[in-house]
Amino acid sequence: MSKRVVLVVLALLMVVPASIFAVDLIGLRVGPTAMMNTTLDFDSPNWGIDVDGIGLESFTYGADIRMNLSVIEVNALALVTALEDDYSAVALDVYANAGLSMSLFDILRLGASAGPKFTVNLGDENVIDGLDEDPMNWGLNLRLTADIELGDLSIGASAIMDTNVSLENIGDFEAATLFENPTGLFGVSAMFAIF
Repeated sequence: MSKRVVLVVLALLMVVPASIFAVDLIGLRVGPTAMMNTTLDFDSPNWGIDVDGIGLESFTYGADIRMNLSVIEVNALALVTALEDDYSAVALDVYANAGLSMSLFDILRLGASAGPKFTVNLGDENVIDGLDEDPMNWGLNLRLTADIELGDLSIGASAIMDTNVSLENIGDFEAATLFENPTGLFGVSAMFAIF
């Protein structure tokens, strides 16, 4: 093998892993998000998205916040849905997750996280749904994210899958069929780096 080939291979062996794991130690990103109103039910024979019928009213809007400590990520996604036309009553769906997030070559950031989802109904009666008194009974969702990093701005997509798993039965896969009734959400976010 020639010396040039050996040098190129050695350079790649040093640069590629360094680039893959080149992440800021601490990072905070926030931004607006839009998720499709229609829940994707993969058990349905026609679960595809009708692209022709998509408009502004096809989305639920909210905010996304993600905090990174190296490859560990804690994120929260809040979506606001009007229960009344005049917004006198709204439902606030909150996904609070923790997981892993990795920046590849400072261009693409991939993440996977899990956590509970709960709904806060605001209006005539303020009610919180989805959170049992015992945190071990909280249902978990899985969230996958992929963002293109453009300096302090990143634009990406995320998918959320509701599961039949709770903290109590997370190790008991017979009782916790992960996707017995798989449903999910799909959307986009624009994230701005605070630090």
